[in-house]
Amino acid sequence: MHLAQPRQRSTLLALILLLSSACDGESPNPPATSERPGTVRVSSLTVPDTPWYDGWQRFEARLAALEDHGLTVELFVTGQLGSEESVLSALRRNRVQLGGFSLHGLSTVVPELSVLLAPYLFENEAQADFVIDRYLHDIYRELLAQRGIELLAWSEVGWNHVYATQPVRTPQDLRRMAMRTSNAEATRLFTEALGARAVNVTFADLHTALQTGMVNSGQSGIGMYLMTGISREAPHLLLTGHAYDTGLTVANGQWWQSLTDAQRQALRRALGSQDDGRQAIRSHLARLQREARSLPDIMVAEPTPAQLESWRELGRSTHPDIIAGAGPRGEEIYWLIMRANREWQTHAAGNAGRDYQGNVDPS
Repeated sequence: MHLAQPRQRSTLLALILLLSSACDGESPNPPATSERPGTVRVSSLTVPDTPWYDGWQRFEARLAALEDHGLTVELFVTGQLGSEESVLSALRRNRVQLGGFSLHGLSTVVPELSVLLAPYLFENEAQADFVIDRYLHDIYRELLAQRGIELLAWSEVGWNHVYATQPVRTPQDLRRMAMRTSNAEATRLFTEALGARAVNVTFADLHTALQTGMVNSGQSGIGMYLMTGISREAPHLLLTGHAYDTGLTVANGQWWQSLTDAQRQALRRALGSQDDGRQAIRSHLARLQREARSLPDIMVAEPTPAQLESWRELGRSTHPDIIAGAGPRGEEIYWLIMRANREWQTHAAGNAGRDYQGNVDPS
Protein backbone atom coordinates (compact mmCIF):
# COMPACT_ATOMS: atom_id res chain seq x y z
CA MET A 1 0.00 0.00 0.00
CA HIS A 2 1.33 3.44 -0.95
CA LEU A 3 -0.05 6.75 0.26
CA ALA A 4 0.33 8.76 -2.94
CA GLN A 5 -3.03 8.51 -4.71
CA PRO A 6 -3.20 8.15 -8.54
CA ARG A 7 -4.68 11.64 -9.03
CA GLN A 8 -1.70 13.09 -7.12
CA ARG A 9 1.06 11.29 -8.99
CA SER A 10 1.27 13.53 -12.05
CA THR A 11 1.32 16.59 -9.82
CA LEU A 12 3.93 15.00 -7.56
CA LEU A 13 6.13 14.21 -10.57
CA ALA A 14 5.87 17.80 -11.77
CA LEU A 15 6.64 19.06 -8.28
CA ILE A 16 9.68 16.80 -7.97
CA LEU A 17 11.01 17.98 -11.32
CA LEU A 18 10.56 21.59 -10.28
CA LEU A 19 12.37 20.99 -7.00
CA SER A 20 15.24 19.36 -8.86
CA SER A 21 15.51 22.28 -11.27
CA ALA A 22 15.79 24.53 -8.23
CA CYS A 23 18.93 22.67 -7.27
CA ASP A 24 20.27 22.54 -10.84
CA GLY A 25 19.55 26.14 -11.71
CA GLU A 26 17.30 25.17 -14.64
CA SER A 27 13.98 26.92 -13.98
CA PRO A 28 11.48 28.33 -16.43
CA ASN A 29 10.90 32.06 -16.22
CA PRO A 30 7.43 32.89 -14.93
CA PRO A 31 5.40 34.81 -17.50
CA ALA A 32 4.93 38.51 -17.01
CA THR A 33 2.34 39.61 -14.48
CA SER A 34 -1.17 40.04 -15.82
CA GLU A 35 -1.88 43.62 -16.88
CA ARG A 36 -5.37 43.52 -15.39
CA PRO A 37 -5.54 46.06 -12.56
CA GLY A 38 -6.00 44.50 -9.14
CA THR A 39 -4.75 41.05 -10.14
CA VAL A 40 -2.91 39.21 -7.37
CA ARG A 41 -0.72 36.44 -8.71
CA VAL A 42 -0.11 33.79 -6.04
CA SER A 43 2.47 31.02 -6.35
CA SER A 44 3.59 28.09 -4.21
CA LEU A 45 4.65 24.44 -4.49
CA THR A 46 1.85 22.30 -3.07
CA VAL A 47 0.13 18.99 -3.79
CA PRO A 48 -3.68 18.69 -4.21
CA ASP A 49 -5.65 17.13 -1.37
CA THR A 50 -3.26 18.47 1.26
CA PRO A 51 -3.78 21.30 3.78
CA TRP A 52 -1.22 23.48 1.98
CA TYR A 53 -3.18 23.30 -1.28
CA ASP A 54 -6.57 23.58 0.42
CA GLY A 55 -5.42 26.67 2.29
CA TRP A 56 -4.81 28.54 -0.95
CA GLN A 57 -8.17 27.43 -2.31
CA ARG A 58 -9.86 28.84 0.79
CA PHE A 59 -7.87 32.05 0.41
CA GLU A 60 -9.21 32.55 -3.11
CA ALA A 61 -12.79 31.79 -2.05
CA ARG A 62 -12.64 34.07 1.01
CA LEU A 63 -11.25 37.00 -0.95
CA ALA A 64 -13.93 36.57 -3.63
CA ALA A 65 -16.60 36.66 -0.92
CA LEU A 66 -15.34 39.97 0.50
CA GLU A 67 -16.49 43.25 -1.01
CA ASP A 68 -15.01 46.62 -1.95
CA HIS A 69 -11.37 45.65 -2.40
CA GLY A 70 -11.08 45.40 -6.20
CA LEU A 71 -8.64 42.46 -6.09
CA THR A 72 -8.75 39.29 -8.17
CA VAL A 73 -6.65 36.19 -7.48
CA GLU A 74 -4.71 34.09 -9.98
CA LEU A 75 -3.56 30.88 -8.26
CA PHE A 76 -0.44 29.01 -9.44
CA VAL A 77 0.12 26.81 -6.39
CA THR A 78 1.18 23.45 -7.86
CA GLY A 79 4.46 24.61 -9.33
CA GLN A 80 3.17 25.97 -12.65
CA LEU A 81 5.48 29.00 -12.51
CA GLY A 82 8.70 27.09 -11.86
CA SER A 83 10.98 26.24 -9.00
CA GLU A 84 10.96 27.93 -5.63
CA GLU A 85 14.08 29.92 -6.54
CA SER A 86 12.59 31.22 -9.80
CA VAL A 87 9.27 32.10 -8.16
CA LEU A 88 11.04 33.87 -5.30
CA SER A 89 12.99 35.89 -7.86
CA ALA A 90 9.73 36.68 -9.66
CA LEU A 91 8.13 37.82 -6.40
CA ARG A 92 11.00 40.17 -5.72
CA ARG A 93 10.49 41.65 -9.23
CA ASN A 94 6.70 41.91 -8.63
CA ARG A 95 5.88 39.39 -11.36
CA VAL A 96 4.35 37.40 -8.49
CA GLN A 97 2.71 39.34 -5.68
CA LEU A 98 2.06 36.71 -2.99
CA GLY A 99 3.41 33.25 -2.21
CA GLY A 100 4.30 30.53 0.23
CA PHE A 101 7.96 29.58 0.60
CA SER A 102 10.09 27.24 2.69
CA LEU A 103 12.86 28.18 5.09
CA HIS A 104 15.28 26.54 2.65
CA GLY A 105 14.18 28.84 -0.16
CA LEU A 106 13.93 32.12 1.75
CA SER A 107 17.22 31.54 3.58
CA THR A 108 18.96 32.13 0.23
CA VAL A 109 17.70 35.71 0.53
CA VAL A 110 17.83 36.09 4.32
CA PRO A 111 20.57 33.72 5.58
CA GLU A 112 19.53 34.38 9.18
CA LEU A 113 16.48 32.16 8.56
CA SER A 114 18.78 29.13 8.44
CA VAL A 115 19.20 29.43 12.22
CA LEU A 116 15.69 27.95 12.53
CA LEU A 117 16.89 24.72 10.86
CA ALA A 118 19.47 24.06 13.58
CA PRO A 119 18.94 20.54 15.04
CA TYR A 120 17.05 20.30 18.33
CA LEU A 121 16.41 24.00 18.61
CA PHE A 122 12.88 23.37 19.94
CA GLU A 123 11.32 20.61 22.01
CA ASN A 124 7.79 20.77 20.56
CA GLU A 125 5.49 22.75 18.25
CA ALA A 126 4.02 24.85 21.04
CA GLN A 127 7.48 26.03 22.04
CA ALA A 128 8.37 26.82 18.41
CA ASP A 129 5.15 28.83 18.02
CA PHE A 130 5.80 30.73 21.25
CA VAL A 131 9.38 31.64 20.27
CA ILE A 132 8.66 32.52 16.64
CA ASP A 133 5.51 34.52 17.31
CA ARG A 134 6.66 36.44 20.37
CA TYR A 135 10.38 36.87 19.69
CA LEU A 136 11.26 36.28 16.04
CA HIS A 137 8.38 37.56 13.92
CA ASP A 138 9.42 41.22 14.09
CA ILE A 139 13.13 40.68 13.50
CA TYR A 140 12.54 38.40 10.51
CA ARG A 141 9.90 40.79 9.18
CA GLU A 142 12.54 43.54 9.35
CA LEU A 143 15.19 41.42 7.60
CA LEU A 144 12.80 40.39 4.84
CA ALA A 145 11.63 43.98 4.38
CA GLN A 146 15.22 45.01 3.76
CA ARG A 147 15.13 42.62 0.77
CA GLY A 148 11.82 43.98 -0.49
CA ILE A 149 9.63 41.22 0.97
CA GLU A 150 6.68 41.59 3.36
CA LEU A 151 6.24 38.79 5.93
CA LEU A 152 2.54 38.02 6.40
CA ALA A 153 2.36 34.73 8.29
CA TRP A 154 4.19 31.58 9.37
CA SER A 155 3.08 28.20 8.11
CA GLU A 156 3.97 24.60 9.00
CA VAL A 157 6.08 21.91 7.35
CA GLY A 158 6.77 19.61 10.28
CA TRP A 159 9.64 17.81 11.95
CA ASN A 160 12.47 16.29 9.92
CA HIS A 161 13.39 12.67 10.59
CA VAL A 162 16.01 10.19 9.35
CA TYR A 163 15.15 7.50 6.79
CA ALA A 164 17.37 4.69 5.52
CA THR A 165 17.44 1.49 3.53
CA GLN A 166 18.38 -0.43 6.68
CA PRO A 167 17.48 -0.11 10.38
CA VAL A 168 18.89 2.94 12.18
CA ARG A 169 18.65 3.60 15.89
CA THR A 170 21.71 5.61 16.94
CA PRO A 171 23.94 8.20 15.27
CA GLN A 172 26.67 5.54 15.09
CA ASP A 173 24.46 3.48 12.76
CA LEU A 174 24.92 6.13 10.08
CA ARG A 175 28.70 6.27 10.19
CA ARG A 176 30.16 5.98 6.68
CA MET A 177 26.68 5.62 5.18
CA ALA A 178 25.89 7.81 2.17
CA MET A 179 23.25 10.34 3.24
CA ARG A 180 21.36 12.51 0.80
CA THR A 181 21.57 16.22 1.57
CA SER A 182 19.90 19.27 0.08
CA ASN A 183 21.58 22.63 -0.47
CA ALA A 184 20.63 23.68 3.06
CA GLU A 185 23.78 24.20 5.11
CA ALA A 186 22.21 22.90 8.32
CA THR A 187 21.40 19.59 6.63
CA ARG A 188 24.95 19.15 5.40
CA LEU A 189 26.50 20.01 8.76
CA PHE A 190 24.24 17.57 10.59
CA THR A 191 25.12 14.83 8.11
CA GLU A 192 28.84 15.39 8.57
CA ALA A 193 28.48 15.44 12.35
CA LEU A 194 26.85 12.02 12.12
CA GLY A 195 29.96 10.69 10.40
CA ALA A 196 27.93 9.98 7.27
CA ARG A 197 29.07 10.88 3.78
CA ALA A 198 27.10 13.85 2.50
CA VAL A 199 25.90 13.39 -1.08
CA ASN A 200 24.05 16.26 -2.71
CA VAL A 201 21.29 14.70 -4.79
CA THR A 202 18.42 16.53 -6.48
CA PHE A 203 14.97 15.41 -5.45
CA ALA A 204 14.19 14.13 -8.96
CA ASP A 205 17.24 11.84 -8.77
CA LEU A 206 16.64 10.66 -5.21
CA HIS A 207 14.69 7.50 -6.06
CA THR A 208 17.34 6.38 -8.56
CA ALA A 209 20.12 7.22 -6.09
CA LEU A 210 18.45 5.05 -3.45
CA GLN A 211 17.89 2.20 -5.92
CA THR A 212 21.51 2.19 -7.11
CA GLY A 213 23.03 2.66 -3.65
CA MET A 214 24.45 6.07 -4.45
CA VAL A 215 22.75 7.07 -1.20
CA ASN A 216 21.17 4.85 1.43
CA SER A 217 19.79 7.41 3.87
CA GLY A 218 18.47 10.94 4.13
CA GLN A 219 16.41 13.46 6.09
CA SER A 220 12.79 14.37 5.43
CA GLY A 221 9.51 15.40 6.91
CA ILE A 222 6.82 12.74 7.14
CA GLY A 223 4.80 14.37 4.36
CA MET A 224 7.46 14.24 1.64
CA TYR A 225 8.68 10.84 2.84
CA LEU A 226 5.27 9.24 2.34
CA MET A 227 3.55 11.25 -0.35
CA THR A 228 6.45 11.14 -2.82
CA GLY A 229 7.25 7.45 -2.33
CA ILE A 230 10.66 7.71 -0.65
CA SER A 231 9.35 5.06 1.74
CA ARG A 232 9.31 2.47 -1.04
CA GLU A 233 13.09 2.73 -1.48
CA ALA A 234 14.05 3.51 2.13
CA PRO A 235 11.43 1.80 4.32
CA HIS A 236 13.16 2.44 7.66
CA LEU A 237 12.08 5.69 9.32
CA LEU A 238 13.52 6.81 12.65
CA LEU A 239 11.50 9.59 14.30
CA THR A 240 14.43 11.74 15.36
CA GLY A 241 12.45 15.00 15.07
CA HIS A 242 15.78 16.74 14.82
CA ALA A 243 14.76 19.88 12.88
CA TYR A 244 11.56 21.88 12.98
CA ASP A 245 10.77 23.04 9.46
CA THR A 246 8.36 25.88 8.83
CA GLY A 247 7.21 27.98 5.92
CA LEU A 248 6.39 31.63 5.37
CA THR A 249 3.66 33.45 3.50
CA VAL A 250 5.13 36.62 2.00
CA ALA A 251 4.34 39.39 -0.49
CA ASN A 252 6.29 41.73 -2.68
CA GLY A 253 7.01 44.62 -0.33
CA GLN A 254 6.56 47.50 -2.78
CA TRP A 255 3.29 46.06 -4.08
CA TRP A 256 2.02 45.48 -0.52
CA GLN A 257 2.73 49.07 0.47
CA SER A 258 0.96 50.33 -2.66
CA LEU A 259 -2.32 48.75 -1.54
CA THR A 260 -4.97 50.58 0.40
CA ASP A 261 -5.56 49.73 4.05
CA ALA A 262 -8.84 48.09 3.02
CA GLN A 263 -7.08 45.89 0.47
CA ARG A 264 -4.41 44.79 2.92
CA GLN A 265 -7.07 44.00 5.50
CA ALA A 266 -9.05 41.98 2.94
CA LEU A 267 -5.98 39.92 2.05
CA ARG A 268 -5.21 39.22 5.70
CA ARG A 269 -8.81 38.15 6.34
CA ALA A 270 -8.70 35.91 3.28
CA LEU A 271 -5.49 34.24 4.49
CA GLY A 272 -7.34 33.25 7.65
CA SER A 273 -5.99 32.43 11.08
CA GLN A 274 -2.34 31.49 11.29
CA ASP A 275 -3.09 29.13 14.15
CA ASP A 276 -5.91 27.39 12.26
CA GLY A 277 -3.57 26.82 9.31
CA ARG A 278 -0.89 25.39 11.55
CA GLN A 279 -3.28 23.03 13.30
CA ALA A 280 -4.76 21.75 10.02
CA ILE A 281 -1.31 20.84 8.74
CA ARG A 282 -0.26 19.26 12.04
CA SER A 283 -3.39 17.13 12.08
CA HIS A 284 -2.63 16.03 8.51
CA LEU A 285 0.97 15.11 9.38
CA ALA A 286 -0.12 13.23 12.50
CA ARG A 287 -2.58 11.25 10.40
CA LEU A 288 0.16 10.39 7.89
CA GLN A 289 2.39 9.21 10.73
CA ARG A 290 -0.34 6.97 12.10
CA GLU A 291 -0.90 5.53 8.64
CA ALA A 292 2.82 4.87 8.25
CA ARG A 293 2.87 2.91 11.49
CA SER A 294 0.04 0.74 10.19
CA LEU A 295 1.72 -0.20 6.89
CA PRO A 296 3.59 -3.53 6.85
CA ASP A 297 6.19 -2.35 4.35
CA ILE A 298 7.32 0.68 6.40
CA MET A 299 9.28 0.22 9.62
CA VAL A 300 8.75 3.23 11.88
CA ALA A 301 10.87 3.42 15.02
CA GLU A 302 11.53 5.89 17.83
CA PRO A 303 14.81 6.38 19.67
CA THR A 304 14.90 5.36 23.31
CA PRO A 305 15.44 8.24 25.76
CA ALA A 306 19.16 7.42 25.94
CA GLN A 307 19.45 7.20 22.17
CA LEU A 308 17.55 10.46 21.73
CA GLU A 309 19.98 12.19 24.05
CA SER A 310 22.83 11.05 21.78
CA TRP A 311 21.02 12.51 18.77
CA ARG A 312 20.44 15.77 20.61
CA GLU A 313 24.03 16.11 21.78
CA LEU A 314 25.36 15.52 18.29
CA GLY A 315 22.80 17.80 16.65
CA ARG A 316 23.45 20.67 19.00
CA SER A 317 27.18 20.38 18.36
CA THR A 318 26.50 21.77 14.87
CA HIS A 319 25.01 25.03 16.13
CA PRO A 320 28.25 27.11 16.15
CA ASP A 321 28.94 26.30 12.50
CA ILE A 322 25.34 26.99 11.52
CA ILE A 323 25.48 30.36 13.28
CA ALA A 324 28.76 31.19 11.54
CA GLY A 325 27.09 30.89 8.15
CA ALA A 326 23.77 32.49 9.09
CA GLY A 327 24.35 36.09 8.07
CA PRO A 328 25.32 39.21 10.02
CA ARG A 329 22.56 38.84 12.62
CA GLY A 330 22.62 35.05 12.90
CA GLU A 331 24.38 34.97 16.27
CA GLU A 332 22.09 37.67 17.68
CA ILE A 333 19.02 35.69 16.61
CA TYR A 334 20.40 32.43 17.97
CA TRP A 335 20.93 33.87 21.45
CA LEU A 336 17.54 35.54 21.29
CA ILE A 337 16.08 32.07 20.68
CA MET A 338 17.99 30.70 23.66
CA ARG A 339 16.55 33.45 25.87
CA ALA A 340 13.08 32.84 24.46
CA ASN A 341 13.42 29.11 25.15
CA ARG A 342 14.12 29.87 28.80
CA GLU A 343 11.06 32.12 28.86
CA TRP A 344 9.05 29.27 27.34
CA GLN A 345 10.02 26.98 30.19
CA THR A 346 8.61 29.50 32.67
CA HIS A 347 5.50 30.00 30.55
CA ALA A 348 4.90 26.27 30.12
CA ALA A 349 5.33 25.62 33.84
CA GLY A 350 2.70 28.23 34.62
CA ASN A 351 0.28 27.03 31.94
CA ALA A 352 0.46 23.25 32.30
CA GLY A 353 -2.19 21.49 30.27
CA ARG A 354 -2.96 24.49 28.05
CA ASP A 355 -1.67 24.96 24.50
CA TYR A 356 0.02 28.18 23.48
CA GLN A 357 -1.92 30.21 20.92
CA GLY A 358 0.03 32.62 18.72
CA ASN A 359 -0.49 36.34 19.17
CA VAL A 360 1.18 37.96 16.17
CA ASP A 361 0.13 41.56 15.67
CA PRO A 362 -1.54 41.57 12.22
CA SER A 363 -0.85 45.25 11.60
